Amino acid sequence: MQYGIIDYWDASQPRTRIDLVTLYRDLKRAREVMTRTASGEGVERVIYDLNPALACLSPLVEEYYVIDIDSLLPAMDSLAEKSDDVRFLIDRHLAAFIAAHFSGLRGSELRDLDNQADPYLPILAAIRLLSLIQERATRVKPYINLGKLAAKMLEPTVKRYHNRQTRERIASAMKEAGATGRLSELLSVTDNYQIVEDDERRFQMAVMEYRDITNRLRQLVSDQGNRGAISRELGAQVSSVLSGVATMIALLAIVLVTFLTSG
Repeated sequence: MQYGIIDYWDASQPRTRIDLVTLYRDLKRAREVMTRTASGEGVERVIYDLNPALACLSPLVEEYYVIDIDSLLPAMDSLAEKSDDVRFLIDRHLAAFIAAHFSGLRGSELRDLDNQADPYLPILAAIRLLSLIQERATRVKPYINLGKLAAKMLEPTVKRYHNRQTRERIASAMKEAGATGRLSELLSVTDNYQIVEDDERRFQMAVMEYRDITNRLRQLVSDQGNRGAISRELGAQVSSVLSGVATMIALLAIVLVTFLTSG
């Protein structure tokens, strides 16, 4: 496929093979997919596109012989029960298998798996994807072991919150939601943008208040160091005012005496 041997073979045929038109189309598309590096693409995706009955080759679930999307979550629930050191939920093979077999993808889930800017986004994206598969199933079933494992893997995301009480509340709610086996409930606690934005807004307000108080304290310290200069300046201003008042009183007295003695 990479070197166009199939195209060469097709061009060498004495007549056009109408029965292979669909295959040629699929192979042409597969050659394009092979050049892509994103999760859900590449040679892994080509393997499952051209072999629909092939079981998932991901080391995570290979031993459970996952041949369709309905058998994926039960296999991962068994994985979660037996393995305590699982570091990720979706690798390249699993992402490609899901992309080839699950028609309910929105697109953003696979893109977020490759995100390197946000350390929490890949694990959140993996759980979003598995939650979507769970909720789109013909019969929605809870997967307790998978839920607990997902909650454990999401524990570092609590560090996103600045407020200590918010972190404690979210951490407790995550454990309870994970125990239900419904990934959507876990995400509603962990991936709640309203809570994240409110925490960030309150944090920025606290930063501004801290900056204002710091500036005031710095000004007070500066004023204390310049107390002598400030006292002299205030004394000069007070003396000037008193002098003006005394002059005004003297003028009024002169005018008054002149008025009284003029008669």
